[in-house]
Order: sequence, then C-alpha cells, then structure tokens
Amino acid sequence: MAKKEKAEKKIPAAYYELKTRAVDDLVNANEANSPEVSPKELRKYRRRAGLHLPEGLKYFLVKWWFAGVACWFFMIGLASLGIANLDMMLIVGIVVGLLWDLPVNIFIRLKEEKKGENNGWMMFPQTGVGAGVLNVLYGVALVFLTAQTYGAVNAFLTAGGAETALGVEPILFGIFVAGWDFLLLFFKRLGRSILSDAKKAADQERRR
Repeated sequence: MAKKEKAEKKIPAAYYELKTRAVDDLVNANEANSPEVSPKELRKYRRRAGLHLPEGLKYFLVKWWFAGVACWFFMIGLASLGIANLDMMLIVGIVVGLLWDLPVNIFIRLKEEKKGENNGWMMFPQTGVGAGVLNVLYGVALVFLTAQTYGAVNAFLTAGGAETALGVEPILFGIFVAGWDFLLLFFKRLGRSILSDAKKAADQERRR
C-alpha cells in the first residue's frame, strides 16, 4: 500500500491540474472570438509611470504653445516692418488657423483610441482643403477675439489708474487664444447637446 501511494506521488497530475481548455483559448485567441474590452479598461494597462495630465489640459497646452509660437515669430518678428494692426491680425490669424489644421489637430487625432472620439476638442475635425479653409477663418476669429481681450483688459487697467498698458507677448497671447478656443468648443458641444435633446424629444412626440 505504501509503495502504491509513493508511485502515485510521482505522477505529475497528482501535483496540479492542467487547465487545458484555458490554454487552448489563449493559444487560439483572435479578434473574432475574444471578448470586447472597453477603451477605459485598456487605458489602465497603457499608462506609463510619470505625470498624467487630463486630456483637456494636454490639448490646451498644445494650443497655447503653438499660438505662442505664432505670436513670437510673426506678431513680434514682423513688428519692425510697420505692418498695420488689422493686417497683422489677419497674418497671425491665418498662421494660427494653419497650425490648428495641421500639427494641432493631427496631434489630437493621434491621441484617439477610437476614431472620432476626440472630435469635441477640434472646431473643424474634418480633413481636406475645405476644413483647412474653415480652420484658417477660425484662426482669424480667435486672433480677433484675443485682440479684443487685450483691448478690454487695457481699458480696465487704464480706468483703474495704471500707467502702462498690457503688452503683447507669447505666453499671455497663447493663453488668450487657447482660452477662446476652449470657450467656443464648449458652446459648440453645448449647442449639439441641446439639438440632440430636442431631436430625441421630437421623436418621442411622434411615436405617441
């Protein structure tokens, strides 16, 4: 009897139970037979050590940086040429629009895990010449609003007795441009949400 027990202990199966079905499922796994995993769950395993910034803050910083670059190289760089203010606003606005259409929007699209999920961070997320023209016009509008912001701030400062006006420099210029962009994007999302709710309410009324 003791010899029999000793022989059974030498059998590998006596030590552990091999899960053959689990091994087969793992070997034969593919897109068709694998369970769907949400993007939120996948992000947990894609995170790397270091500083993790919210998505919105990342895009704000990118837009702030590119707007500051446009201010530095064009608004400040061309100031010595004596270009009229309106012409300068137009030039810088075109540059901002081109930067929004190409590097900025490309960066935002590259951060997508599902196509179209970051469209809310772009005023005109489409690609092509038409979207490029719209982004240029949008850039001009952003620079115009930024100029009005400078004017309002300086009017407030001078009314308060300040001796010097707020000058244009890349850091604050970029904050104003990116700030207006995010505000307009907020109104865009709000408008779409209102229209979507109104459409759902109308559909429910028709079904009654």
